[in-house]
Amino acid sequence: MHLSWISAIVAVCCTFLQVSSRPFNPQKYLASLFGGRFYRRSVLSNYGRRDITKIKPECSTRFDRYIYGKDDEPIDPCHFYECVNKLYVRKQCPNGRRTSQHFRDKWEWSEGQTNYPCTVISRPGDKCSLTMSQKGLGHNGAKMCPIDLVFAVHVSCSIAAENKEKIKFFIKHAIAMLTLGPKFTQVGLLSYTKRVHNVLHLKSFTSKGKLLRTVSQMNIDVEDSECGTATWLALKNAREKQFTELNGDRPDKQNVMIVISDGETNPTAMHEDTIQEARRNHEAGIKSVVIALPVTSQQGLSSLKEWMEISTGENGENIFFMKSYDILKTKISSIIKRACRLA
Repeated sequence: MHLSWISAIVAVCCTFLQVSSRPFNPQKYLASLFGGRFYRRSVLSNYGRRDITKIKPECSTRFDRYIYGKDDEPIDPCHFYECVNKLYVRKQCPNGRRTSQHFRDKWEWSEGQTNYPCTVISRPGDKCSLTMSQKGLGHNGAKMCPIDLVFAVHVSCSIAAENKEKIKFFIKHAIAMLTLGPKFTQVGLLSYTKRVHNVLHLKSFTSKGKLLRTVSQMNIDVEDSECGTATWLALKNAREKQFTELNGDRPDKQNVMIVISDGETNPTAMHEDTIQEARRNHEAGIKSVVIALPVTSQQGLSSLKEWMEISTGENGENIFFMKSYDILKTKISSIIKRACRLA
């Protein structure tokens, strides 16, 4: 008889304390028995809330992927922490969303969750529902920038195919940062070798998806017979073809050009033509940023002189020098912000 009782007790204990990869939380269990929030207050007043990030220095996406806060950092319902590479990283809910009360309550018991926490629609006007203009940026980092923007991209033989793909990556992600539309940014794109090819006009698309697909499909394969750097033609084309009302230019918006090149005009006999076209663009009110790609030949000072003439401002303040093509992707935000500030 005694053995059967002992066996029953052992079975109950094993069921209650079954082996689990999650630690047993006595505060949470007691709260479930003695009134939840009421008991929690007394526990917190006696023991204080434990910081899950101190209990578990390395997080796991398997269980506590999302937590509400850390004791040494500010908390608010618009933010949460996500486990990334075994460390908690602070993130923001999408605009118009906030974390749930249930999620925040879990944090007070040193608990996280695996489900995405931003499940509650926030009230209009509260801090989780700021407008894009109030934030300066949209939720995905979209920059509100009322300009007509044209990319002029050198894609000739001096640039390897894999580096041309990195240039396309840069252009696509730069466009993705912008808010497009009649009241915001319009985008044009031309590529040049010994000739100029208009890939996009300012009025071509207002859909970001269509713009990005067009950039992805841009032809970057150049035959040897087409090799060259007709920078003077690119600058002239931008002024006479891209920045025109016929192709979508808006008279009340600033014209901005981003020139991406790895060196000086080729043939070099046309160097002065490039200088003259750059000056005509300045006179026409076109402002320019230059992305100076790594120079493969010993062009040095001659390339710098052209870039100084093309870019807006003094002392090369709007020239971005790239030590490698891999650095391009790290400069997307700063270059777009610079272009927007020229408006």
